[in-house]
Amino acid sequence: MPSQTAPVPYFDRLPDEILQKILNHAMERDTPFFPEACAQMFKKRPRQLLSDRSGLWAAGWTGDALRNHAAMQLATGLPASQSVHFCDWLIINSTNRRFRRLGKESFFASKTFAMSPNLPGGLVSLLIFKDPLDCELALRYIRSIILVGVTTHTATNWLQLPKIMRTFSRLQETAVLLGYRKGEDVSLIIKAKRIDNPPELNQLLVDIGVDRCLVPGIMLCKDLEWMDYANDLVTNIYPSLRARAGIMARIRDSQIGTG
Repeated sequence: MPSQTAPVPYFDRLPDEILQKILNHAMERDTPFFPEACAQMFKKRPRQLLSDRSGLWAAGWTGDALRNHAAMQLATGLPASQSVHFCDWLIINSTNRRFRRLGKESFFASKTFAMSPNLPGGLVSLLIFKDPLDCELALRYIRSIILVGVTTHTATNWLQLPKIMRTFSRLQETAVLLGYRKGEDVSLIIKAKRIDNPPELNQLLVDIGVDRCLVPGIMLCKDLEWMDYANDLVTNIYPSLRARAGIMARIRDSQIGTG
């Protein structure tokens, strides 16, 4: 009697290119994903999770079942705008090797990621992306970011923008959110309003090394007054950007002169 083989699932018969497009569409969401906020919320619940885990272990739950239950418990404590992204991540990581490979690329490429300016160098510190390979994939495939926690009181983060942009090799869209403070409700990011960039800011950012196509759009938290931030830009940010641009211009001129 001929041996019976299990039927190949429909999706496993699709070429990588087609499956990738399907996964890209499946990973798209209307809200940005803010992994740092999720990580902070997870840190507030360790005792409850350990208690749940101990009880389930005593009841005979082990391995993947135990880990998946703990992960879903984490997801239920997140705002809806964030749990949908976290559940996407769980689903992708619960599939076979091919789905994980393509799914992770789609996860990072299809979502907008909100992050603080120092996150690109600290992705591995998050509870969500503990695998260094996941961090490498994030830096390789993320295409859209919103930088939160950038202030108009000091130019430090603004001067870091060229380096931040270069960290993501396939970046296509960027924004800076003003007025958001660490620990505030994630909904402030979702409800933020777009502001027309001052032309002088755009040019200064290009002058310090930001690709013209990646000059970040300005976003402002709801109910805040743009003129307050516009004045701070002129007073606190523009002088430092001009100084950096001047230094870079002199270095270029000296290199041309000695070339």
